[in-house]
Amino acid sequence: MTFLDIPTFFGRLHPLAVHLPIGFLLMAAILDWTSYFSKYKHLRQATPFVLLLGAISAIITCILGWILSTTGEYSYQTLQYHQYGGIGLALLSIGLYLINTPKIKNKLSLRPSIISFTFLPMVLLMGFVGHMGGNLTHGSEYLTLDTLLEKKREKPETLEEALVYEDVIAPILENKCVQCHGQDKRKGELLLSSFESIRKGGKHGPVIKAGASMESELIKRVTLDPKNEEFMPTDGKTPLTETEIALLNWWIESGASGPSTKLTSLAGFATIEGTAADYLELGDGQGTDQKTDSNQAPLNPNIPAEVDENQLAKIEKQGFTVRKMNLNPVMLDVAVAQNNIENPPNLEVLSPLAKNIIWLNLSGSNFTDESLSPLSEFENLEKLRLEENPIGNGSLKYLSKLNYLNALNLYKTNVNSAGLVQLKELDSLKTVYLWQTQANQAELQKVFEDHPQIEFVF
Repeated sequence: MTFLDIPTFFGRLHPLAVHLPIGFLLMAAILDWTSYFSKYKHLRQATPFVLLLGAISAIITCILGWILSTTGEYSYQTLQYHQYGGIGLALLSIGLYLINTPKIKNKLSLRPSIISFTFLPMVLLMGFVGHMGGNLTHGSEYLTLDTLLEKKREKPETLEEALVYEDVIAPILENKCVQCHGQDKRKGELLLSSFESIRKGGKHGPVIKAGASMESELIKRVTLDPKNEEFMPTDGKTPLTETEIALLNWWIESGASGPSTKLTSLAGFATIEGTAADYLELGDGQGTDQKTDSNQAPLNPNIPAEVDENQLAKIEKQGFTVRKMNLNPVMLDVAVAQNNIENPPNLEVLSPLAKNIIWLNLSGSNFTDESLSPLSEFENLEKLRLEENPIGNGSLKYLSKLNYLNALNLYKTNVNSAGLVQLKELDSLKTVYLWQTQANQAELQKVFEDHPQIEFVF
C-alpha cells in the first residue's frame, strides 16, 4: 500500500464505523426513557457512559466520513446535508453527555424530564443524517414516498412483448451500476440511470459506441480482470454476470437502441434469444432458437452449443482471460491476461475451443507473424485485435479462412497496402483499423473499390 492509498483505505471504514454511534446513541435514549418505569429506574446510571461511547464514535465517524467525501464524487447538496448533519449530531451527543454527568447536572439544576426531552431531537437528527447517507449510497429515489406509489413496468410474458432498454438494459444498470453512477453519486461524472445520460457519457466522454462494443468503455471496464484497478463495479460490489455482459454487448453491437424498441425487432436477435429468455425467466430458459421447429436460426450455426469447462480452466492457467458472451450457443471472448503481455502465450492452447471463440484480443502482447499461425483454426471469429504487435503482412495469410470476421484492428503494426490485398477474400469483413501503419489510404481505396463494404479507418 502506498501513502496515497491510506486516505482511501480509512475513508472506506466510514460505512463500518457509522453503525456504532447509531447503536450507542439510540441505546442511550432507550435507557433514559425506560428509566421512568420503576422496574428500570437503575438504567439511568448507565446513560452517561453510553452517551460518551456514542459521542466518541460519532466524532471518529465524522472524520472518516470527511476523508471518504474527498475520494468520491457525490451530489453536493446531499453531501452537505449529510456532512453538517453528522457534525451537528456529534456536537449534540457531546452536549447530552455533559449535561448527563452528575457534576454538570447538579450545577445546572435541570429537571430529568427536560434532559430526557433533549434525546428526541437527537434521535430525529440521527434519522435525518442516516437518510441522507442512504441517499448518497443508494440514490435519492431509494427511500421516498414515490417508492410506495410507483407503478413499475410489468414483467413481459413473452420475448415478443419485451422492450430491449426498459426490460433488459435498464434493470442490469440499475442493479449493478447506478449505485455509483446515479443522481447522488456520479463517479467520473457518469450517470447511468437514464438512456439520455448513458448516451452523454462522463468526464472522459461517451461510454458506449453504437455498433462497436469492443470500443465501448462500458464493456471494457466490466470485462477487465477483477484485480485491475479500473475494473467495474468497484469497491467489492457484485460484478456483472456473464449473461448480463452478453446482453450489454449485444445491445451495443445492435445499435444501442433507446426506449420503446422491441427486443425482437433488432438485427441479430436470434444469436441472443436464448440468453434473453434466461435473463427474463421466460419459457423453459432455453430460448426458442433451440427448438427444432423454429424458423429463426443463429446467424452462425457452426458455433458449438457447449464448451469443455476443463479447457476453459486450462487456458486461463496458460495466460488468457475468458468471458462467456452467450450461453447457447457458447460464445467466448478471449484476451491475453494483463500480467502476461510481455511473454505471449502459445495460441495452440486455444485450439480445442477455437470454434467457440468469437472475439479474440491479442493486442500489445509481442506476437510475431509465426506465432499467429494457429489463427487459421478460429473459423467463427468475428472480431480480432492484433494492434501494437511486431507483425507484418505475413500474419494476414492466416486470416483467409475466417469467413465470419467483420472487425480487424491492425493499429501500430507493420502491415502495408500490398499485404492487405489478402483481406479481399473475407466477404464478411467490414472494418479494418490501420492508424500508424505503413498502409496508404489512397492505394487501398483503389485496390478495394470492388469491396465497398470494407471501411479502412486511419
